[in-house]
Amino acid sequence: MPYVGNDIVDLNEPCARERSRNIRFVNRVFIPDEQRQIFDSPNPDVILWALWTGKETAYKIISKSIPDVPFIPLLYKVSMFRVGSYKARLPGEDNCILGFVDTPGGKIDIKIFIACEYVHCIGAKDFSEGVDSLIWKVDLLPQPEITPGYESIFLREAVKKHLSMILNRIPEDIDIRRSEGRVSPPVVYLRDEPAGVDISLSHDGKFTAYAFIIPGGNVSSCDKISL
Repeated sequence: MPYVGNDIVDLNEPCARERSRNIRFVNRVFIPDEQRQIFDSPNPDVILWALWTGKETAYKIISKSIPDVPFIPLLYKVSMFRVGSYKARLPGEDNCILGFVDTPGGKIDIKIFIACEYVHCIGAKDFSEGVDSLIWKVDLLPQPEITPGYESIFLREAVKKHLSMILNRIPEDIDIRRSEGRVSPPVVYLRDEPAGVDISLSHDGKFTAYAFIIPGGNVSSCDKISL
């Protein structure tokens, strides 16, 4: 079965700013080659979070086929191509980095989008059409968190609406669930039956993001949407 993953970081969150100066964090998370990419960049924090989202995305994918695989960041080696001065200057102006991640469960292809205020990564494994054929979207939360879990509710409703258009079903037919009692990947159901759609959800700060795969489906470029 093909699997998808995604991860997003809000660059304006206090914990995301100047993280490259935290040497203990850098040494704990990034191998020497990755550290060189961070410190050789004119935008070290941006590259740091690009590498981080690659590791997170790859782990989310591998953990679906190997549930007990550990998330030890140093075991997830990110290789990025066309790394340069990636810092978008305008909202909606994305830079794109292609790459892959070597993991304990094999190689994961990834694509990283760097915008003015966030870094977003998507990835896929065992998907013959490749990472470019994933369906994904980044949303700006319409308002600050007003109740616990607000981001998750907003994100799930956005995914259900998008899926309903592609699957030609009403949103009420679609449910997104996790196994009770443990952290597990979300699963899409259609009227209580697994839909065969692999999905990944992520949110950070004022952004939510998702990606999914419909094996054998015809996906047009308009299905892949960013802010």
